[in-house]
Amino acid sequence: MQSVITLLCRRRIPVAGALIIAAFAVLLASACGDGDAADTSPTMDPQAAIDATLASFFTAPAVTMTAPSAAVDDADAAAASRTPLPQPAGGLPTAGIPMPAAPTATPASLLPAAAAMPTPPQTPGLSGIAFGDLTNGKYLEQEQPRAANIIKGLPWAADGLTAAEAAGAAELVNLAAFHPDLFFIIAEYEWVAGDVTGNRMRLLENLRAIAQQDAPTALLIGGTPFLHTLEPPDFAAMESLAQLAFFDPSALRRILSHPTLRNGINDNWAKIVALLHGVNRINPTLIDTLLNPQMVTLEERVIQLPRSGETLLAIVRTGPGARRSMDLLEHSVRSAELFMGAPLPTNYVAVLYETAVAGAFAGTNFGTHIVIRPRYDVDDGSRDADQSGHILAHEVAHYYWSGNANWVDEGASDFLASVSEFIRTGKTVAVSNPPCAMARAIRQLETLNLTPESNGFECNYSLGERLFIDLYRSINLNAFQRGFISLYQASLLADSADDRDGTSVGIAHVRQAFPDDQSRAVIGRWYDGTVPYDNRADAGPVDPSLPDINGRIDAAYISAVENGPPLSQFSAAETNSVIWLTLEFSYQFDAGSRQAALEIAEYYQDGFTYHRRNANLRVESRYNGGTQYYSVGPAPPERWTPGRYWVYVYHQGRKAAQVEFEVTP
Repeated sequence: MQSVITLLCRRRIPVAGALIIAAFAVLLASACGDGDAADTSPTMDPQAAIDATLASFFTAPAVTMTAPSAAVDDADAAAASRTPLPQPAGGLPTAGIPMPAAPTATPASLLPAAAAMPTPPQTPGLSGIAFGDLTNGKYLEQEQPRAANIIKGLPWAADGLTAAEAAGAAELVNLAAFHPDLFFIIAEYEWVAGDVTGNRMRLLENLRAIAQQDAPTALLIGGTPFLHTLEPPDFAAMESLAQLAFFDPSALRRILSHPTLRNGINDNWAKIVALLHGVNRINPTLIDTLLNPQMVTLEERVIQLPRSGETLLAIVRTGPGARRSMDLLEHSVRSAELFMGAPLPTNYVAVLYETAVAGAFAGTNFGTHIVIRPRYDVDDGSRDADQSGHILAHEVAHYYWSGNANWVDEGASDFLASVSEFIRTGKTVAVSNPPCAMARAIRQLETLNLTPESNGFECNYSLGERLFIDLYRSINLNAFQRGFISLYQASLLADSADDRDGTSVGIAHVRQAFPDDQSRAVIGRWYDGTVPYDNRADAGPVDPSLPDINGRIDAAYISAVENGPPLSQFSAAETNSVIWLTLEFSYQFDAGSRQAALEIAEYYQDGFTYHRRNANLRVESRYNGGTQYYSVGPAPPERWTPGRYWVYVYHQGRKAAQVEFEVTP
């Protein structure tokens, strides 16, 4: 049994940024050949032709999305759009209920001399079907015949045990053998008669794990209302309780004795309890806020997914937010399942918008839920609002991609997020992280053994997504998707190498999933570092005209300070501040004010445009020229990666200016 959920995802805050979704069968039925490379002839964006190929697969009627709405900025609007959690019955008492005393060990001399002792639980051999073949089955028949008869009399066990049924029966046997009082509580619930497989068996494993830590607390939880009938949030709540019992038992006791939960955990509050193990690890002071009915709101939506069926989406807030966030969440879930061609590994996706995110990341997927910083729960046209869809999609992608090599999980999740945003907005499928300053290739990165708290851990995002996006643009979509899904399927295979479910996939599995010659070259480039970069710099001509303002860009260069001298190179080690792109321009027109819409694209020698943003040159008729400054490169304190860079300025689809410069070590 895996008793610990690690932090599955931490999305770094810097994220760069058709609603056209089709059935997966349409995609697989494409006439695209398996071995042909995508057309990468030079354009303003060399990847535009590849994205057009992706778009051609998503040709079914668009999924209807609610039009973006204004952010919910006031308390009245927030209350109208979300449902407050109910007050505990009878009002809030001034003190919590006392917790039972911790259990004490019974001296061996006081045990009945002839008592049979159960064997410590083990994973049973599942080839047999007899009750007595289960670990502790014969013990239970001898010492606890009532419990044994209850299990043997369950509808799914009465006619003999299949392999899958034997696993659930074994869990009930061990619960009865070691914690009979808890077993007799659970045995009364109707869901036990249905089956004890999958999530239900995992719930019993977690409950027994809590009992091993603190039997009275487990009894309290076992009789709590949310376990009477089971819904997807209840499994997440039990996982959270088990995590708390393992990592911080005192916090678990404080939570269970909170006035809000004095009558037990009901179905609504189970959705909040599911969040608390993550909150306790990152920001424990937030627990009282989340358990205050006056402070927390819950927004829910039930959707039907083609492969996963009914799925519950939930957003928990302690303040105002944007109405569109639920639409973005639904889109992220739908697009992830569509591209993966496999059921979403959960039927409950909960997002907490709060300051309970690990480190300097924008979001974290804890397995039971997602946490994202509140600054991204907006719809105000800001850069944060522009990033919110990608961040949500990245965290949702981690339900598929977790427990593998860090660069696999972060790279695959960033790729899937980019596909999700392409489907939603038409934004090109592109990298969203600056180049890695710590390593040239993933093999070198792996030798650094970086933890998520380390400087340079973001290289797992940078190099991982470059490998997958380079594969995506180097082989045809059909072949790429088959390999991507094959890699995911490999992660689901049973593996006894560790205590987690499935296999932790790495480079060997990537090579197996993408075996063709073109893929081997890409893998050599990004994992081994033995293949040169595929430089796709825009070699097209520069047309500096700005017809919108009857003007032109006269000069473009970078400098270390605003209004500073032009630079052709600078040192990464000696640069600790912003680098400025300077545009000098002139114009002429009669009256009023106008503006020219620009797109600024930052490109690195590794073959990727890693940052795009829109900008405007706004001018007044009484002037005939001016200078505008734009920051480029990583935001301090992140460092520049040595190498060759280009900054392109596009206007009306034309390259109006470009700057080329070198960053030295």
